[in-house]
Amino acid sequence: MLKLIHTADLHLGSKMQSHLDEAQARKRRAELFETFERMVEYARKNGVRAILLCGDVFEYDKPSSIDVERFIDTVRDAEDVDFLYISGNHDAGALSGYGELPQNLVLMKEWTVKKYADTSIVGASYPLVLSEMPALSERDTNIVMLHGEFADKNEGADYSIPHNPLKNKNIDYLALGHIHKHSQGRLDERGIYCFSGTPEGRGFDEPGADGNSGCGFVLITVDGGVSSEFVPFAKRNVRCYEYDVSEHKNDFEAVRSAIKTVDADVGDMVRLIFTGEASFDTSMLCERAKDQLTRYFAVSVKNETRMKIDLSDYKNDPTLLGEFVRTVTDPEILASVMPGGEILEGEALDRVLSLGIGILSGEDK
Repeated sequence: MLKLIHTADLHLGSKMQSHLDEAQARKRRAELFETFERMVEYARKNGVRAILLCGDVFEYDKPSSIDVERFIDTVRDAEDVDFLYISGNHDAGALSGYGELPQNLVLMKEWTVKKYADTSIVGASYPLVLSEMPALSERDTNIVMLHGEFADKNEGADYSIPHNPLKNKNIDYLALGHIHKHSQGRLDERGIYCFSGTPEGRGFDEPGADGNSGCGFVLITVDGGVSSEFVPFAKRNVRCYEYDVSEHKNDFEAVRSAIKTVDADVGDMVRLIFTGEASFDTSMLCERAKDQLTRYFAVSVKNETRMKIDLSDYKNDPTLLGEFVRTVTDPEILASVMPGGEILEGEALDRVLSLGIGILSGEDK
């Protein structure tokens, strides 16, 4: 039996300041490394033979010497575990020129084959030339490591991977990096593909496998076949919540009810998104929600509500506000004043009404 860890997109050395303040970013940078080191310790304690690093191990192609040394020291200390490393679009050449690397670190720059009994692990770094992939024996268990996303028609991204050329190549498990959310599916009748996802969510757009189970890695077991299990492993999870305010009469009521739906741990990163049609002023909605979510490590609140508008309220309104509403909602009137006879409908109409009513509702009648 052969055990492997499939991981990718660690992004060690990330600045982490897009969503976090300086103190939070500094802490999260340290936690990215700590999670990698915990993963290595997990591998040693659970008989994992190799860790498949499927690209973007570092955030930059020229990481700091401190980050490189810490990574190398972690690898060297785990001498009973192999580290098979392909680079991605972020870290291409990150370890070039380093000097003598640990014997258990295999940089798969060009197409490289690593054998473990009847299991072949094949990989190449970004950018890829799929046509040069070695032929895989039908008798072996074959695992292929790549970094990129499926795109049968290259749309200009160097990290796109054509799906169809990988079919019927005797691949049992296609280990992928680049997409930060864990997912898997059928590659062909024989094999599956799997994105491991990132071990740690860096921002509020990385909630993990399904928004609840968090980020982690994939444990692969080869024993007469290939099986895999997603292992939640993040130091902090990113939790995302949506709350519809349509049934509420004011922002106080909406915030109070929304907060009750948030069941994250205090160390988590929380994003709350307000949705629905609001019949009240939502300008303070985000600020008031943030004030009640301060116990969490980091918080993001977004207002994606729309203003609830009863057009009948403005039918006979003699003010400028009434005239505005009637103009933008009557196609004939609007066409007469708009260049080219344009009309508004759907979301565009909602946005214009919300903006206009918000501006004009404070004017003297």
